[in-house]
Amino acid sequence: MQRNLDTTLKCDSFPDMNKTVSLTWIFLFIATYWQFSLEKSNASTPALSSEPAETTLQPTTIPGYVAHRTDISDFLQSAINSTAGPLKIKIPAGIYVFKKGNIVINRDYVEIEGAGNGHTILTFDPEGPVDAQAPLFVFQKPDNSPLYRTGIKDCVINSNESSFKRLENGKDTYINKSPSIHTKVAIRLVDTSGFVAENISIKDWYGQGSMGIQIQGKELANISRMFISADLPIQIEPNPGLNWISIDHFHFADLTLVAANAYPCINILKNVILTNVTFDGMQSWNRGGYGLKWDGGDSSVPATASMSLKINNVRWEQATAPGGWMIYIHHGHALYNLDFSNLYCQSQHPARAGETNEPVVNGIYLCRVGNVILQNYLFSGPATAIKLDPDMKPSASGHTTVTNVHLENILISTPTAVVDLSGGMNVTGSYVLGSKRIALDDSLKTRH
Repeated sequence: MQRNLDTTLKCDSFPDMNKTVSLTWIFLFIATYWQFSLEKSNASTPALSSEPAETTLQPTTIPGYVAHRTDISDFLQSAINSTAGPLKIKIPAGIYVFKKGNIVINRDYVEIEGAGNGHTILTFDPEGPVDAQAPLFVFQKPDNSPLYRTGIKDCVINSNESSFKRLENGKDTYINKSPSIHTKVAIRLVDTSGFVAENISIKDWYGQGSMGIQIQGKELANISRMFISADLPIQIEPNPGLNWISIDHFHFADLTLVAANAYPCINILKNVILTNVTFDGMQSWNRGGYGLKWDGGDSSVPATASMSLKINNVRWEQATAPGGWMIYIHHGHALYNLDFSNLYCQSQHPARAGETNEPVVNGIYLCRVGNVILQNYLFSGPATAIKLDPDMKPSASGHTTVTNVHLENILISTPTAVVDLSGGMNVTGSYVLGSKRIALDDSLKTRH
């Protein structure tokens, strides 16, 4: 069976939007999931042959060890490489310094566990070429084959390359201890399966577009109870080994994300193929220029759809750059099944005493998507609350639109806010603008 299906959202593909979803869509979902199932069945998780060995790292045994100064990068890497089997490495309470970084977890069933968030503190002060990417932890096999059942938990990962202080008026100002010359990456995942990260704070990860978590594939991850303050708290990229699956069945729960400048809290790059990804629990997105940004442009991965993105219980606030969006999705080809609920976006936070107004930002932008539910959404401020963009420019994906959108329990409290549904097809439900309830039907395209 062909791996790539022509799933372009074309206006003429829907001759009667009031009727039952076409057989083409049904075929798409069945064929795509069948394709993924076949591929996964050929690469099942290897069996755990024995109980993991457990070792407690003792950096004080390093000859000439000086607390808070000695680089323990090689020491930790040696512990990871000390056995070929499953392994749990415990790092006791304390502050430990990494200068070389690039700690590679390179085989299945290896876990790193601290003594607790706030107790085990891993401080990265990277060396190496200027402007180069400097990762601390890399979860990746040498041959780029799938890496199974690894994880890291219960620690603080911070950077000694940049810091910030809070001024008397309450406004955060970022002060470099030394020039931030590296693009730091706290955790990099490459073609992983069954990865777990939990109860971790990634702090002060600023400078040159530094990233908290960089994801380059693949599937079945649980990332929970995370605090990430970074230029880019989370970045999702194409899988270098598989162009048809970038991120599949990832669950992001209980996240506090703090972005910097105009960077988004969550950035999804062009050519990412996303399937069954969920953000829920406590989702606090803060600062930056966007909440979630997916600027797909025209995909160079032909005729490959993404599907099933769920975002629940998000508040984005205190933006630090104007003109961005809480959720911005312009897919490179087609994205189906979006479930957005319990969202709050304040377009402009009122100024506190002695401060200027914060930048004005927008709510939700969608282009090249289909099957959308947007419910329990509150927007306030003088900007665009919802925009469905038809994107009628000629492109490799054809002329696309936004199809099958249902709006429910939506309050846009500022009467002058903009709701632009002109790019939508089969838009149903209703919303309240100011104090006026506006009901929609499948033929109505509304601009306020």
